[in-house]
Amino acid sequence: MSEWSEKLQTDELVTKRRHKSRDMRKRDREKIVKNIELGIESKQGRPISVRPYEDDHKKLEEIAAETGENKSAIVRRMIHFALTDRHQHFASGRCQEKLDWLIRTGRQNETVDLAVSDNIGEIRESIDRMESELENALELLRQGSSLITEIYSMSSMSISSLNLVFTKLIEYTSSTPNDRKQSVVIASTAMAELIEHAVSDLKKCLLFHEHVSGNESLDNSYLATKVRILKQRIDSLPKPANQIATES
Repeated sequence: MSEWSEKLQTDELVTKRRHKSRDMRKRDREKIVKNIELGIESKQGRPISVRPYEDDHKKLEEIAAETGENKSAIVRRMIHFALTDRHQHFASGRCQEKLDWLIRTGRQNETVDLAVSDNIGEIRESIDRMESELENALELLRQGSSLITEIYSMSSMSISSLNLVFTKLIEYTSSTPNDRKQSVVIASTAMAELIEHAVSDLKKCLLFHEHVSGNESLDNSYLATKVRILKQRIDSLPKPANQIATES
């Protein structure tokens, strides 16, 4: 008895669902028929071949049975209804919303692209400025290094000049006439030795402070050139007779 009751309830539920489904389809058909009613028949264009989806084809058959019109006439009216501007809210409302969203998003993306381009331009300008400042800093560093080399060498030479003064005093007060005659040679030789000692001492100072400096930078310093000039002057001076005899 209970099984029969459950079967009866199930059949009633299925029947109600079928009636409800038919009622919904009927309301849909009535709504579609009402919406596609056209007051004035438009001039017909060229024929086209359309294969609707299976579910849509069933609805077309139901609408055709409801209205008594053929399916092609119903499809023609639906197309006209969908493409008519005054029915835009019914036919293409969702499409219009999507189109508006695409346009709005495109503008936002364009704004973002412009902002990104501006940021990239600013970054490039900043990089260019940093490169220019770095080049200036490197140039100042090179100049500063050369200047420090000169200052240290000159300071060392100034201190060593005391030794030169002492040497000159011995020279001028010497009782040997030959030393007085060769005072220029003696002074130039002493000066060259002092400068050469200053340059050599600079190298030791750099090594002590663990700075890297090649021999080329020391040889190209101003005071190092003075050593070569003084040596040239010494070689160009006339040699005394006793020295010539000794060399020969």
